Parts: sequence; structure tokens; C-alpha cells
Amino acid sequence: MNNVKAYNKKADDLAHKILKAIKHENYKNTRFIEWSFGRRRHFKWDKENHIADVSWDTIRVNLHPQAKEKSTVFYNDVKQDIADEKIVKRAWDIFNNDSFWLVAPHKLFDDGTIRTIKKVNDKDALLVKYTTAEQHPEILIFGYWMRTMYQLATK
Repeated sequence: MNNVKAYNKKADDLAHKILKAIKHENYKNTRFIEWSFGRRRHFKWDKENHIADVSWDTIRVNLHPQAKEKSTVFYNDVKQDIADEKIVKRAWDIFNNDSFWLVAPHKLFDDGTIRTIKKVNDKDALLVKYTTAEQHPEILIFGYWMRTMYQLATK
């Protein structure tokens, strides 16, 4: 089910308007993204090489999401000789979740997505279902920030 080919013109049109409103082309051309979540977790992501520094507490993981065995772990800025697999998995889980929410509006046309229109307060809203396990398989209705993007797109 990863390569879903469903087509809904109205949903796709709205998704394209959203991508234009959030300047998706600029996102695609951005190599590095740095952010934090709740001042507890910090990220520096090299999108081009798909490597991310993920840090929390006194731990920092230089995470290679597509080759986790290449990841390195630092405790108190000291590199560990052997990366703790549980820490690498935790870094992967954190990165997968937090980066998804950061870039979700840019993933509207990723493989495995199904876009439909739902009415929310008598207005069209974009409903996106992510069918791949790594992309949160539950159905997501984009909340306030997505409605704001829709409002920008329809002005």
C-alpha cells in the first residue's frame, strides 16, 4: 500500500495551493534545518545527506536515519566507542516524530499519501492519510496551522 495512486482533483488542487502558500520550493532548496522541540530536544538536519544531530539531556546522536549502524553517540560531548543501539533507536524515534510534525505540510504528495476533502465548519479542509509506517499511519486532519495555510492559499 506504499505507492498509493488514488487521485482526488479537488484535494490535490488544495494541496498545491497550500504548498505554494508555504513556499514549498524554498523548503526543497533548503539544505540545513535547525529547530528545537519544547526546549528539550534539539535538531540539526542536513537534508541533502540525510544526517541529523539529535540531542536531549546530556545525549547527542549523530543520526544516519537510512544507515543507523553509522550513527554515533555522545554522552556529555564524549564520543562513545560503541554506539548504544537503544539510544540510536530513541534518537531515530524522536527525529522521525518531531521532523514529521515540522515538515508535514511539505509531505502532502509523498508516496503513500491519500488526500481527500472534508468539511470543517462548512469549509473545505484537507485530510491526508499517510499509509507508510514511518510516516504515522493514522489519519491526520491538519489543525489550526493548516487551516491558516489554507486561508492564505485561498486569498
